[in-house]
Amino acid sequence: MPLESLTANSLAQQVKSIPTLPTVLTELSRRMEDPKTSSDDLAQIIQQDQAISSKVLKLVNSPFYGYSGRIHTINQGIVILGFNAIKNLVLSTSVIEAFKGAASSEAFRMDLLWVHSAAVAGVAKLLAERSGAADPEEAFVSGLLHDIGKVLLWISEPRLFAGCLMASASKRIPLMDVERQVAGFDDSELASVLAEKWKFPNTLRESIRWRSLPERAGAMAPLASAVHCANVVCTSLGAASVPKPVLTAPSAVAWELMGLHHDDRLRNVLHEAPLRIEAARAFVSS
Repeated sequence: MPLESLTANSLAQQVKSIPTLPTVLTELSRRMEDPKTSSDDLAQIIQQDQAISSKVLKLVNSPFYGYSGRIHTINQGIVILGFNAIKNLVLSTSVIEAFKGAASSEAFRMDLLWVHSAAVAGVAKLLAERSGAADPEEAFVSGLLHDIGKVLLWISEPRLFAGCLMASASKRIPLMDVERQVAGFDDSELASVLAEKWKFPNTLRESIRWRSLPERAGAMAPLASAVHCANVVCTSLGAASVPKPVLTAPSAVAWELMGLHHDDRLRNVLHEAPLRIEAARAFVSS
């Protein structure tokens, strides 16, 4: 596709290798809207897909959740972690599985990206819990999936994306600024298009789309802010998604929404964040 006709939407449409997400996720979302649905009902739906079921059990028993070896069934996981936590874990597992064949290179390493994404998920959840500004489970899944646009750009236009990475590192310009200059859109816009294609909830689409400019996210500003601040914290502490990251200035709006303009709150988060990053490494290896 010629560069002048490249858009986030056209790029997402041309990538035929991206599979649809499993039907178990659609059914799970539908049944969760029924107040009569029990944990047994949800467990039966998840267990219809043995691959997802086994991955979810592995993940809930990883150090990331603090229940190592203590959750033996999907039903038990739902009771302990809650409906939304398990649903978001199924969603996250499905997306990561969809991209598992993406190759790494020296320019773009998938292992770095997924550790960064899991770290951002953990810290975004922490910020949501401490601030009360956003739902912790929504913050977790938004953080975990916030960089899927980078993966899509890499597998569809690897030379273009590698060039953007190189220009960002050499000129010390934030990657998203380079993407907009070169392609006319950035990876957050691409992630939002992909999220819409996969029929993700609007809350998730908007928080991913505006993670770098949370003040533009409207009602989703608190959720986008949790991801924005978590991204800044994790990248600053060495858990970046690319080898030579260049950070944009943190959004003042996001910083205030998460309470990080108070030194004591920021110190507490910076103290706990390294533990979340280490747990993220275990989460990804699981």
